[in-house]
Amino acid sequence: MDQRNPRLERTRHQLRASGTKDETQNPLRSGIHTRGYLPHVKHEGACYFVTSRLADSLPKEVLLDFEREKAERLRQLQHFKSCGETINDSEEEIARDFGRKVECYLDRGVGACHLRRAEIADLVANAMRHFHESRYLLHEWVVMPNHAHAIVWPDAQLFAEQHFEIVEAIHLAPREENPEHGRRTILAAGIL
Repeated sequence: MDQRNPRLERTRHQLRASGTKDETQNPLRSGIHTRGYLPHVKHEGACYFVTSRLADSLPKEVLLDFEREKAERLRQLQHFKSCGETINDSEEEIARDFGRKVECYLDRGVGACHLRRAEIADLVANAMRHFHESRYLLHEWVVMPNHAHAIVWPDAQLFAEQHFEIVEAIHLAPREENPEHGRRTILAAGIL
């Protein structure tokens, strides 16, 4: 049974509000799906801006503060709308501000910044380039001290087969030997 996912509903609302049709001809190539926690929006032929970050680059408390602030602004917006009052805010502006806050925080270089080490940064860069022209076209990319960005165009056939994962290579490669703990440490935290 499909459980109600508020993030998925909000994404569907944003797509409807922007004029993007919710119903598509081929749901395997375009549309919205979820794995239970974050909605995934895919659109055939679209380019994607992907951020993958190190686990310690954005502490959970900081992210929760940003999310609380975003939720409060959205609550205020809905309250003013329901009262028929105008407010100089919109869902798009709130979402944009949230993204900017996260990006600004990442750019501060918080955490151990393992990607500052050339050999680790090279692992991530090589991982991003690994599937260039086979799973996606890698247009631009950058590796920062605690996160990486990529602009990619996915391969249409992989989209249709639902085998497409933009950062699969990034998640497979950035690991380092950690002699202090006698095990391998996964550096990447995932997509924001």
